[in-house]
Amino acid sequence: MLHYIRDLQFPRRPSADYDGNLMISSYVLFHFLRVMGWQWLWECDTQDDAPNHCPDGDMEEADASSWLALGTGPAVLTKDPATKHQGYNALEVDSQGNADDGARSSALTSMENTTEYRVSLWASNNTGSAWNVDVDTGSGSFTNIGTIPDNGGTWTLYHFTFTTAASGTRYIRVVDNNATGGDLYLDDINIYRSWFEYNVDQSGSDGDVQNGDEFSSAGYTFVSGDIGKALVFYDPSNLGNSGAYLVDSVNAGNAVLTLRMGGSEQLINTSVGTLVWRLLDLTAAPCTNYTTEGGTDSESGAGWGLESPHTSKWRLFFRHRALTGNVDKPIKTWSSPIEADFSSMDGHILEYEPSTLRPRGALYDWTNIGTTNGWYMVGHGGTTVSTHGRLYAMVASGGEIVAMGHRSIPESTQNAMGFFGITGSDSLHTDRESFVHLAKRNGALSNANEMGYGSGFSIDGACGTDENIMPPAAFGFWHTDEVTFNDSDNKANPFSGDEFLQRPLVLRDYDGTYGHYSEKECDVEDAIWACRTNLDEFTPFGPVEGTNSAFSLSGSTITLTANESIFTADMVGKEITIAGATTGGNDGTFIITSRISATQVTYENAGGATEAGAGTCEVGAYYFHFENGVCWKWPGFTAVA
Repeated sequence: MLHYIRDLQFPRRPSADYDGNLMISSYVLFHFLRVMGWQWLWECDTQDDAPNHCPDGDMEEADASSWLALGTGPAVLTKDPATKHQGYNALEVDSQGNADDGARSSALTSMENTTEYRVSLWASNNTGSAWNVDVDTGSGSFTNIGTIPDNGGTWTLYHFTFTTAASGTRYIRVVDNNATGGDLYLDDINIYRSWFEYNVDQSGSDGDVQNGDEFSSAGYTFVSGDIGKALVFYDPSNLGNSGAYLVDSVNAGNAVLTLRMGGSEQLINTSVGTLVWRLLDLTAAPCTNYTTEGGTDSESGAGWGLESPHTSKWRLFFRHRALTGNVDKPIKTWSSPIEADFSSMDGHILEYEPSTLRPRGALYDWTNIGTTNGWYMVGHGGTTVSTHGRLYAMVASGGEIVAMGHRSIPESTQNAMGFFGITGSDSLHTDRESFVHLAKRNGALSNANEMGYGSGFSIDGACGTDENIMPPAAFGFWHTDEVTFNDSDNKANPFSGDEFLQRPLVLRDYDGTYGHYSEKECDVEDAIWACRTNLDEFTPFGPVEGTNSAFSLSGSTITLTANESIFTADMVGKEITIAGATTGGNDGTFIITSRISATQVTYENAGGATEAGAGTCEVGAYYFHFENGVCWKWPGFTAVA
């Protein structure tokens, strides 16, 4: 099932002359993916090329000279290439069994005063006792912030927090406070200010939808101070419920949501009490144009990395690019089709892994805009251009794909678009071979792994192989599979009087340079399509709609009779959505299994009931045209004014 942020509209930050709030869209998308089960990998802050505040935190320096051996022994520190979490090395801390044997970092870098920081680290501990994790916040003495328990030698991720003092030099250390002795292994110590994972107002896994536009939580009572915040939640069962919605008002402790669906559509009520949700204060999202908005260097280069819940565990990274003044503010993006190793210093995927950083002659340069390296999404800058930002997203529940669209209001020439993930395996293509990374690209078309939104996708891209490389690819529109519509809300197609959509093709190594030529349809959940002509942006193609006359249940099969003659033979296999039936079990989204006549179809719904008809039926998805011929499958019309 596809899940959507349909149209989250939010005002620009006060006094902002920056990016149409693209960074807010990145912030909301991060949390939407998290409530959908994507795993946290990495965060960063600051404008530094290596933003991790812990020198040699990834343990990839050749020796342990950035670490100080502690204790009366003292401990013996070495880099171990055999026992590591990822990359080339881990830090082996060999305690001699003396009190406080351990390792201390070099001075932490680029830290702000009286500021909360987070520590993430991986550890393998088979010493038989817990080791302390301590921080000198700048006061000149160490304070304990947590422990690394004996984990049987299994690499485990731990999280800690501390607040810096008003001044001073900071360090982190890990010590064998029980004087047990033995070897502790450390890897990927990342110290960062969290602008994403821990920048949350409220959260829970106890939510429900009520009254069509309200959200309730068993553990939290919404208050008037929540009005204007964004509620992000995931409903795995009901198409169209998941999303990000502004809180419009509060009713008896429930958040009343601004749906922005158009017409009289509402959400589907639930009674599960298990919907995962987060409440976000959008004014706390990281700001890029820090010099004019009172922000900090810390937030201007913030970034994140997440791992998909798909079996491939493919990985996606975003990092905000700091630019001041009335200029476009991009987000750099990179990814890997597998559970790839990456550096905790900067989030870059390591060179021996397949990723969109390869093949390249130089490292991915997140500061490089408009020359040779990287993909990016960009929001328009300018004090008079953007009063609001609007976010659209489409994410598969299995983690196959992520699509993001951001537009500025009033409309600008720069709308951020991105499409990432697995486009559908078949007999000739594994998941890895169907993986694409699609966004705006820097540099000339000769770059071997660039893909972007352009005319008919006919520019270079990246697509995986099973040989750990990602040769160039192109997205093409020319294919015979079509979905035909008589019209859209825009205009009839001038060539035939019809509008129609086509499945795009992914063409890998299209000139044969790498010996990996291949082509396949992009068909995962029919998520992305192409128009034959480039329509006005945000043009919806509508489904067929009708009203229900009768439901008849036989075994687990429902026969639906509509009041109108709306059903055609090609609707078999498509989704039909029932809403407003007298019996709640008749409501929902189902797959049509047969067409009896123009007024009758069947589908499976063991929870349904025989009764006279009430409410509406709707067949097929909407398709929503964004730009350059690109269409997304869509769960409903969107208010686009």
